[in-house]
Parts: sequence; C-alpha cells; structure tokens
Amino acid sequence: MYSKISILIVLVISSFLFSACNDDPTSAGLPVLSKGDLITVNPDSSFLVSSSSFNSKVDFFASDPILLGSYNGVNSTMLVNFYLSMPDTIKTGILNNTVSVQNAWIDMYPYYTIGSAAASDDFFKVKRINSGWPSTVNFNADSLSKINKDETDLKTGNNFTTSLYSFGVSASNVSAWLKDTSKTTVGLYFEPNAGSQKIVGFHPYYSTDLTYSMRMKVVFVKSGVYSDTVSFYPATDLHLVQGNGIQRPANRICVQGGIGLHSSLQFEIPKSIPLESTINNAQLELTWDQAQSNFGSPMDSTLKVMFITNATTHSYDSTKTLTLNKNGNVFKGDISYFVQKWVSGKSPNYGVAIGLSNEKGKVDMLAFMGSDSPYKPKLKLVYTAKKP
Repeated sequence: MYSKISILIVLVISSFLFSACNDDPTSAGLPVLSKGDLITVNPDSSFLVSSSSFNSKVDFFASDPILLGSYNGVNSTMLVNFYLSMPDTIKTGILNNTVSVQNAWIDMYPYYTIGSAAASDDFFKVKRINSGWPSTVNFNADSLSKINKDETDLKTGNNFTTSLYSFGVSASNVSAWLKDTSKTTVGLYFEPNAGSQKIVGFHPYYSTDLTYSMRMKVVFVKSGVYSDTVSFYPATDLHLVQGNGIQRPANRICVQGGIGLHSSLQFEIPKSIPLESTINNAQLELTWDQAQSNFGSPMDSTLKVMFITNATTHSYDSTKTLTLNKNGNVFKGDISYFVQKWVSGKSPNYGVAIGLSNEKGKVDMLAFMGSDSPYKPKLKLVYTAKKP
C-alpha cells in the first residue's frame, strides 16, 4: 500500500534537435498542495539531444494571403479566376455593340511583403489563361506546367501604393472576354519577373471583408444614356511557391514557410521520472536569432509543433498540433500532451517537428539558437508522481 504525496519536479533540459502549435492541453495543477508537500529536485544537466532539417509538402489550398513574386531562392506564381457576372442590360448591350468597355483595371490589396525596399514595383507580368485551369486540390508544379496561356503581358500601367496595387487592362481585351458567351470566367496567370527580389501577399478572394477582396473594375458606357462601373470578383485563386529557399545559417535551427522547411527536435527525457507520472507542464522554449533570420512584414510570430511518429520519414500526427508563441526573442509553449505520451510509454520518443504556423501564406525564414549556444533550446518539465 502506497501513501500518495505530490512531488513537484522542475527539470530544465537544454537541447539540440533530432531532425530540423493549436491546442493548449489542460494540465493537472497543484494548487491544493501546501509548500511542505512539495519537493524540488535538481536533475543532472547532461541530456543528449539531436536535430536536423527536412522539407515537407505544403498544401496551398485556401492560403491567406496569396503570394506573388520572387525573392532569395523562392518564387511564387499566382492564379486568379474572375467570374464574369454582370447585369443583363449590360450583357445584352455588349453582345449587340450598344454598350462598350471604356476602361478596366484590377485592384489587389496587399498585407504581407518580404524583400528589398528598393525592388521595383513592376515585379510581375499578367497573362491570359486559355485552358488548363488546375484543380485547387493537390495543385503542384506539374499542374502549373499544363496551363495553356498567352505570352503577352496584359498590364497597361501601374499605380502601386503600400495599401493598393492597381494596374490597367486594355478595354479591347476585356470586351473580347465578355463577348465570348462560352466562358463564364476568365483566368489570369500572374508570373514574377526574374530577379524581382520581392514577394507580396494579397487578400484572397474569400476575404471575410469584401472591402479587401481582389476585383476587376470595368467602366461600361452606352452613348448618350449612361456610364456604369461594375466590379468582377474572383471565383477562386491559387498560388504555388517553388525553390530551394533562403540560405540558412550554420549552427542554427531553421524553419521556412512556402517550401515547408521544418526542424525536428529530440530531447532525452530523464529516466528518473516514474512511468506513472502526470506531466503538468512541459514548456518548450526556443531563442530566436533575429540577426540570422529573414522575414517579411508582418512576420509569422507563432510556430506549430507536431508529434513525430516515424523517425526515418519524419511523419507526424496531423490530428494534434500545438503552438509556440513569440514573447520577446523567445518562442515558447506547453507541449505536455506530447511529453505525457513519452513518459507513459504509449509512444516512442522520436521528438517533435516545428514549422511556421502560416507556412502556406508566408515565406519567412526564422533561425533559432542551437546546442552550441548559451541560449540553446530548453524543455522545462513539471510533473506529479506517487511516493511509496
């Protein structure tokens, strides 16, 4: 027969990783214990750790923002399919030539930028997609290569500011699209210019606030009767990020969005923790190296943490993702849900993988201190156990 007493053990595990974040699991706290019931144990400080980086496939479906441009080894192509819906009176007038297109332009609203401030605003071309609009599911480089498009740049002029990217489209082109009764949409292919050194993220078509949704605006005129401006909104949009990514510094733990660069971390959990222990808190802390990072505005200030289930393939459990939040120059969060599995013997300790929370919509490369730094990664454990 064992008497029960709660033991608070605080472990600080300094680490380097095994391979190179949204539920907050509730932990069993100790508010009912008096100070006399608590025993603090200082563990040994020599715990083996390892790390490595790996790339994982990114599904860009429903990305927010959608990205366009080229920067430091990363390229993003953007596709937008506009729905050609207009009042019947205008539609009829266009077909019988009593209504004409006087002017047309496209407005896009940016809210993420990475790259050189000196980079040209004229950093992309816009081409008409004739056929081969890809499925939004499993969109990849092969899908992109099957698109049939014109090679003529449709842009007729730019008016770019920090809050609005606006460019003209010729009235003759728009008029031809609207007269083609076999098409209800028009697909546009946004291609970054080589060496543009800038990537911009725009509000997607499904933006909750229609104020910032991309649109094509067309001025229709019926001579001597009226002039009317109609907005055409996207039916769907896509982007595809390709490339090897931004050059990564040595001796740092790195993650990058767009290319799916993750890092895996493995901590050796002390054998002194009894098998039946309850993990109350497992605080993972990574110190951010801002000087070695390369990020846009606004940067992604959270990391996702994933439970690795296969050390060879770096496969992870997609049903449970935890979060590290930025606090100063430290990203930290509770991963006790994962550590509990290791301590209870329910799962082998293959470590965890970290990546940008929004790796679909940003290409930030964040670097963190490694095992050779005084600010190496830490895992602080608090648990309760039975005492004989």
